[in-house]
Amino acid sequence: MENTPDLPFSIDTTAISQWLDALNLKQPVQTANHIYTTLKTLNKSSARYQQHLPILLDGLTPITVQLCTDLQPLFCTEDDSLDAKKRKIARLSINSLRYLAFLHY
Repeated sequence: MENTPDLPFSIDTTAISQWLDALNLKQPVQTANHIYTTLKTLNKSSARYQQHLPILLDGLTPITVQLCTDLQPLFCTEDDSLDAKKRKIARLSINSLRYLAFLHY
């Protein structure tokens, strides 16, 4: 087990699973931001974490699909403050992430 200050979990299967289980899906914006920060760290040092990426991706895939479903109404409704072009970009971003997760799953 290797501890790293860059990630919110130790580099082992149990710690990764515990971190995934602790994500608060009732706060989708904060959770998505937390996941994004973690993925950025992993992307910077992917070779260091390579053997644990499948476990992390398998656990993140259903969470990502759920977050996309929860985030879309926050940013893509007709009565929000985004103009049509920005709403289309937000919808495209969310759907791209959703379908990427579907492809992995």
